[in-house]
Parts: sequence; C-alpha cells; structure tokens
Amino acid sequence: MEPEIVRAAHQAARIMETKIKFQAPVKTGALRDSVKVVPRFTEKSVLLDIVSLNYGKYTDLGTGRYRTPASKRKNWNPRPGKGKGGIKPRFWTSITKSFRQSQINSLFTNAIRKIIKRQFNK
Repeated sequence: MEPEIVRAAHQAARIMETKIKFQAPVKTGALRDSVKVVPRFTEKSVLLDIVSLNYGKYTDLGTGRYRTPASKRKNWNPRPGKGKGGIKPRFWTSITKSFRQSQINSLFTNAIRKIIKRQFNK
C-alpha cells in the first residue's frame, strides 16, 4: 500500500473517531472513551472499522422490537426517547454522506493526486 494512502487512512480514522465520539451516548463516558476507528487495508481498498465496548452496538442499532439491521442504518438520532420492550436506536456510529464527501474523500483524493504526480514525474 502506498505511504500516502496509509497516511490518509490514519488521518481519516482520527477525523471519523472524533465525529463518532461526539455522537456517542454518554452516561459514564466509558462508551465514548472506548471508541476507536482503525484503518484496515485490503489488496484493493481501505476500510475504517469502528471498535467500542460491546454494549455500543445495542445503543447504536437498538434492541427488541426497535432493533434495526446495520444495512438499514439511518442518520444519527441524539434523542431517541424511552423504549418499551427494548432500546431505541441512536445510530451514533452513522456518518452523513456530506461529511464523508467533504472530509474523508478529500483526504484520499489528495493522496491519490500525490501518487499520480510522483509517478508522472519519474
């Protein structure tokens, strides 16, 4: 993997981690403090994995009759209200499309431009 892409991935992970920590529900702060975004490199792509305490997935996607599959994740809901028969989802690990485009994609676009420029100047 090109060093520019690795640097961009680590920068993107830090930016995403900050955003997601802001969106995480806080009672004691343990969940928020546990949030980490870790880049994972495959042969053809970079994935940003979100890691947190085990119960984070329940506050994110809900439980019981409120449970939402990850594929149907919605925008962050800071005030889901009280649920009867389960936890209402907050979708606190959601990142909006505009945030991804403006923040994350621009890092990778700039990294790719540097790689192309370097290859062109050889």
